[in-house]
Amino acid sequence: MAPASDEPRSSAVPAHPLDRLVSLGLLAFGLWNVISAVATYLNPSPLMAQMMQMLGISGEFTNDAMAKTWGIAAGAVLIIGWILTAAWTVLRLRRGKIAWWVPLVGGVVFVALASVLLVVPFYSDPAVISYIDQQVRNPT
Repeated sequence: MAPASDEPRSSAVPAHPLDRLVSLGLLAFGLWNVISAVATYLNPSPLMAQMMQMLGISGEFTNDAMAKTWGIAAGAVLIIGWILTAAWTVLRLRRGKIAWWVPLVGGVVFVALASVLLVVPFYSDPAVISYIDQQVRNPT
């Protein structure tokens, strides 16, 4: 019987050093994007006006109060999503499992959820509703 070592084996060398590097790099990139997006989502009206302009919708975005409320909710989804994704990634890394895919999946899922929340005030704006109504009645 071999003598037991006082040092844990896993602390000497990570099981998958490249996976650890990629996973932590993706989490850092995700955190940067969450911080940037949340700053925009706290006042999403300029973003909504820009979307209207890109889609060729005439008029101004006027649904500011609703946009702010839904923007805060979308920001909260991103923050909570990043925390959950980071926790799951670290848990997998500590267990020696491959984890690089967790930040990618977490990013896709939580950005999609936040995007859905931002669509609500956009499609509730009178100018957007008018544009859609006009397109339905007079397709070109």
